[in-house]
Amino acid sequence: MTKKTFAGFSILIITTICAYYWLQWKTLNGFVTAIDHGDELFGDLVTFYYPMAQNIFSAKMPVPGYYYSAFFALLISPLGTLPIAQVKLIWGILQVFLAAVLGIVSSEKLLELPRTGKTFFLFLFLTSFPLLHNFKWGQVSVLITLCVLTVIWFYKNEYYIPAGILLAFAVSIKYYPAIFIIYPLFKRNYRFLISFSLSTLTFLAVIPSITLGPLEWVNFEKAVSVLIADAKFAGDVNSQYFGHVILRMVSLEDAPYKKKVLSTFLEWAGRLVTLINIGIIWKIQKKQIQDALILSTDAFSLPAFYYSDFMVTLFCVSPFFPDCHIRSKFTKL
Repeated sequence: MTKKTFAGFSILIITTICAYYWLQWKTLNGFVTAIDHGDELFGDLVTFYYPMAQNIFSAKMPVPGYYYSAFFALLISPLGTLPIAQVKLIWGILQVFLAAVLGIVSSEKLLELPRTGKTFFLFLFLTSFPLLHNFKWGQVSVLITLCVLTVIWFYKNEYYIPAGILLAFAVSIKYYPAIFIIYPLFKRNYRFLISFSLSTLTFLAVIPSITLGPLEWVNFEKAVSVLIADAKFAGDVNSQYFGHVILRMVSLEDAPYKKKVLSTFLEWAGRLVTLINIGIIWKIQKKQIQDALILSTDAFSLPAFYYSDFMVTLFCVSPFFPDCHIRSKFTKL
C-alpha cells in the first residue's frame, strides 16, 4: 500500500467513524449520557482531580474518592489555579493528544505494522469502548497505557534506564503498572531495576515529602489507603475484577456473612491466578520461548479493574514482547 493510499484510507476511516458517532449521539452531551452513568463530561476530573488540585497545598489531605498518590496530586496542582471551564478544555485537548500518541506508538513503534495493518488498527483503535469510556470520564488510563507501551519499546531496544524511570512514573500515578516489574526481575536486569526503584522512591516519597512535608505526606498516603479500603467497588458495574462480577451475579445483599466468605475466597482465588501467571512468565523467560503470545487472566484478578483501566489487560501479552517476534504475528492478520 502506497503512502497516498494509506492516507486516503485513514481519512476515510476517521471520517466514517466520526460521522457514525455524530449520527449515534448528535451532541457531546449525547455521547456523555450514552457512555455509562452520569451526565458530566470528564466526571472524574470535575469530581476528584480538580478539587484535589485546588486543595493539595492547603488541606494536604485527599478529597473523598481520590485514590491516587500525593505525587499525582502535585502533578495536577497547576490546574487548581484555573477556572473549571479552562481546565476541561485543557484536559480534553490533552486526552485527544495522548490518544493520538498512543495509537502511533502502538502501531508504529511497538507492533511495527505495515500500512495495511495500520488501517485495520486505526479502525479498532477509534471504535474501542475503553478509549471512549476513558474520554467520557476524563481518566488517566490512556496516559498510563502510553507509558507502559513506551516502557516496553524502550526495554525491547535496551534503553533500560529511561524504561525504569517511565515505569516508575506510571506506578506513581496508579499502582497497576507495578506488575510489569515481574519480567525484569526474572531477567535480573539490574540497570532497569535500580532505575525503577530510585525513580519510584523519588516520585512517590522524596518529591511529596519535600513539597508537603514528611509527616503530611505520610498522613496523605494513609488517608488514601483508608479511602481505598472503605470504597465500595463491588457494586459498581464498571468493575470487571472477576470477584466483583461474581458477587454481583449471586447477589448476597441479604446474607452479609455468606457475601463476606465468598468475597474472601474470591480474593484469594485472584491471588492464586496472579501467582500462576507469574509462574507462566518465569517458565517462558527461562526457556526463552519465541513467538509466545500467551493470554492471561491476571488482569481481571486485580482489584477495581475498570473499563477505563484497560492498561492492565496488556499484561496478557506484554511481558513477552521483548523476546517475541511481534511483527510476524500481526502482519499475518
